[in-house]
Amino acid sequence: MKEKKDRERFSIKFNENDPVHDAVIRLLEKQGSHSKAQFIVNAVLHYINCPESPDAAVSRIAAYDKVIQ
Repeated sequence: MKEKKDRERFSIKFNENDPVHDAVIRLLEKQGSHSKAQFIVNAVLHYINCPESPDAAVSRIAAYDKVIQ
C-alpha cells in the first residue's frame, strides 16, 4: 500500500442518520476550530487506557505503550 503524503492528516465521515454518530457530530461542532484534534486524541487515549472499555484489547494497550516509550 502506498505511504500517505501527510501521515498526520486523516479524513473521517460520520453517518448523520445514526443517532450515535449525530451526537458525536454535535459534540465535535462545539469544539473550537483548532481543538478538535486534541479532543479526539484525549478521547482515544482515555478509551484505550480505560479498564471499563470492553473493546480495548490488551494488545492495543501494549502497542500504545511501546509507541510512547
